[in-house]
Amino acid sequence: MKKPAIWIIFLTIFIDILGFGLVIPILPNFVCQTLGFPEIVSGLMMGIFSLMQFLFSTFWGTISDKYGRKPILLASSFITAVSYLLFAFTNNLWMLIVSRVLAGFGSANIAAATAYIADISKPEDRTKSMGKLGAAFGMGFIFGPPLGGFLTHKFNSIFPVGIVAMAICLVNFLLIYFILPESIKEKGKSSRPGFIKSNIDAIKELKKPFVGTILIFYFLFIAAFSMMQVSSILLWENEYGVSKKGVGWIFAFIGLVSSLVQGGLLGKITNRFSDKTLLYTGWILMAIGLGSLPFLPKTFFWFFALTTCAMIAFANACISPVFMSIISKKTDPLNNGKIMGILQSYGALARIVGPVIGGGLYQIIYQLPLATGSAIMILSVFGLKNIFKPVKNNI
Repeated sequence: MKKPAIWIIFLTIFIDILGFGLVIPILPNFVCQTLGFPEIVSGLMMGIFSLMQFLFSTFWGTISDKYGRKPILLASSFITAVSYLLFAFTNNLWMLIVSRVLAGFGSANIAAATAYIADISKPEDRTKSMGKLGAAFGMGFIFGPPLGGFLTHKFNSIFPVGIVAMAICLVNFLLIYFILPESIKEKGKSSRPGFIKSNIDAIKELKKPFVGTILIFYFLFIAAFSMMQVSSILLWENEYGVSKKGVGWIFAFIGLVSSLVQGGLLGKITNRFSDKTLLYTGWILMAIGLGSLPFLPKTFFWFFALTTCAMIAFANACISPVFMSIISKKTDPLNNGKIMGILQSYGALARIVGPVIGGGLYQIIYQLPLATGSAIMILSVFGLKNIFKPVKNNI
């Protein structure tokens, strides 16, 4: 594997998640207090980002198979930079909507980035390589929210947040242009892919025994994990009296553990254990972690909370890279972009569905969303064996 290439891809995904994380602490107050809209609108603004990733991940991935990874990464980085420039000058809801649409559209390039790693890594190193990308996700969540909150508090404006995010995107654009080599030697020979066709293809993949199984279990995992986003914040603040600053530190801790595991420890683990062992271990630990969170004792809360969150972060670090590794190793290399795009699309859909269901269940009983996420992991573990069945031609 070419080390400069993987670090530029690492930076690309880090910037995607950093941009998402930058607005997490500031968007709700900006929408509600500055623009004067109700809380539900702030939720919709957050959801737009994931919705665009759901709609365009397959499209970006598919056209990267035909035209190459580098042109797509360049175009998407530029679009993301434009989105943050617009965000910096936003003073009304429509400008905010356009900026979030463009940010989500540009950040759907994760499909092309993961396909790039699949192109340049050996099959036996695929899980370790995908783990490095998972570390980029974690680092984005470590630095994004604190940086966004600091800049907004320091300057009492969203302008510096947008400018800093734009500048980082432009640096990434230059690195891709001048340093990153193209990863595919033989480009796809299919007809020009379209947006509608790409999404129809994503639905059709569900009918294929192997790919469909991967997509279903990946969706279940992300949906269960995403139920934490809303419900755990409400849980910690309302039931345990944790401040917003404290909640931010908990999520930063989760990102840190996930980054350390995926960025370093996972490489050593994959040398000793199979993908199957990693997936089952992560699945079970995720079930235990999610199920434990709403029942932690208030005495020594921080010890138990951080221990449980470390378990969840470790589980996530085991599961996500394995899914990307398995599906890339058992599909046509000429379709790496398309298949990674489809996988990311279903993940984005789960990130929309999970928080919505979690928030609704929280209104019934506060323990219910996390307990439901745990139940999903427990019940679905018995079907994981289908992922490792021999693959036939019609995958």
